[in-house]
Amino acid sequence: MKINEAFSPARAIPQGWNALQRAPIPVLVGAVLLILSDYQCGMNTEYEDVADFDLGALLGLFLLFGSLISLLRFLLGVFIRPGYMRMAADALRGGAPSFEAVFSGGDRFWDMLLWYILKFFVLVGTVFILSVPVIPFAVMGGVAGANDAESIGILFGVAIGFYSLFVALPAFIYVEMGLYFGRFLVVLENQTAMTALRTSWKETSGNRLWLLLYRVLMGIFTGTGFFFFLLGGIVTWGITEVGSVRAFLDWRSGTFGEPDSNVPPSGTDVPPVVPAVPPGVPSSTEPPAAPTSPAAPTSPAAPTSPVAPTPPVVPTPPAAAVSPESPIAPATPTPPTSPEPPSTPESASGAVPPRPPSEKPGPPSGSGSPHPDDSSKSSEPGSTPN
Repeated sequence: MKINEAFSPARAIPQGWNALQRAPIPVLVGAVLLILSDYQCGMNTEYEDVADFDLGALLGLFLLFGSLISLLRFLLGVFIRPGYMRMAADALRGGAPSFEAVFSGGDRFWDMLLWYILKFFVLVGTVFILSVPVIPFAVMGGVAGANDAESIGILFGVAIGFYSLFVALPAFIYVEMGLYFGRFLVVLENQTAMTALRTSWKETSGNRLWLLLYRVLMGIFTGTGFFFFLLGGIVTWGITEVGSVRAFLDWRSGTFGEPDSNVPPSGTDVPPVVPAVPPGVPSSTEPPAAPTSPAAPTSPAAPTSPVAPTPPVVPTPPAAAVSPESPIAPATPTPPTSPEPPSTPESASGAVPPRPPSEKPGPPSGSGSPHPDDSSKSSEPGSTPN
């Protein structure tokens, strides 16, 4: 929303009135505290017999007491304003803030204090800079008046008035309007004093004239309330302050909160934060679904199931006997044969030793063919062994 739309008296005043109806006590009591902190209270300084008092001591005491009161009022305003603005924002969101909310701005006290100090030095520096061109005219006008040149003194006086009215005053208003958003930024957006100064100066660019018109109209509205005694002034003061907070929130698109925002008003239960769940998984806040038939068991080949490790290979024990057809298995070694008995002289000469009668001739062990002598003898008919 644009500034000229948000900061409109026709929009801010009804919003302030609605907030006053939601939280009348915090709005009115806070307005009273702000009035006491922003305006000086009247003091009775008339005495029947002034001669009984030392004028210098009385003046010093008056200045000391007045300075102390002003300092306390200033600190009270610095402490009350953040809580009051937060309370107003809560009421504008549709909540019903309590009276204690007015005093809830302690965490922004130091930032608010630094903001007011920074604003003070900026405005005082602006006045000093704008006063520098007036010094030569004032000096020359005083010299002319001392030399009975009243016409020249009047001419310098007119020049000073023209400069003050058409140059110095617009420049001061320009600077002061550039700081208008500072307090809102410090409280409602938790910015530091220096950051709020830069942001306010940037955001008010091109809108200072409209903001000046808004402040003048809202000031007139506030002043009319004092014509209806003090209570009327308190009511219009509170409406103006709350309406300005709403204007700022509308312009910043609900930075702190709006009635239709997701942030619940104060005094209501905050729903728990539900963590995000992956798609397909039912949320814990949803009502339980109707019971369904149990799903089929997941196949072990599912990509999510871990792969079983391959068991180690058990070495095969060596076989007792390997087939001779196997080309790979080594041949079984042939058991050594028993050594033959040593040959006798008869065997060396070629004669066959006599066999016992109970033994039959046969081929010798380890040979598949008959002995040549035996074959020749068995072939003769009627032969008998020797």
